[in-house]
Amino acid sequence: MKATTLDELDAVLGALPASHIVAHRSGARLVVATIGCFVLVAVGDDLAASVRRSNALAHSTRCAIADHLPWVPFLDALAVGPRTDDGNGRVDSFVPLDLLKHLLTKGPDVVERAAVSCVRNLLATDRLDGWMSASGRADGTIDLCDPAPTLPAR
Repeated sequence: MKATTLDELDAVLGALPASHIVAHRSGARLVVATIGCFVLVAVGDDLAASVRRSNALAHSTRCAIADHLPWVPFLDALAVGPRTDDGNGRVDSFVPLDLLKHLLTKGPDVVERAAVSCVRNLLATDRLDGWMSASGRADGTIDLCDPAPTLPAR
């Protein structure tokens, strides 16, 4: 199976509506919206290992959210990869990359806006189990090499 890169995954996630929260953690992605909550792992060389990793991250994230909400929304754990003819579509936790945006944007609302707001706040205050609130690996970082601009003296 051809691997899916984080750049390919981030390209899809970057096209999501602004109402969707996208976070990252060690090469995985978290998407939270009223349509659902999803832990996404790009499929590497081993589909089964990618599925196990997404399930483990979903479990630890559920536990972290449970510390802050009385009712924790269900988190779908998904491995994302290219559509192939080798039977990967029979894996329950697999979604083809070309269907990911549809999955993340179409369907009924199942998560209350208050829960989405709580997760947004947890991410903004770095209190969600290592998840960071920028989708790209370089997003949200500060370049310490560039000097801060100075204002002219008055």
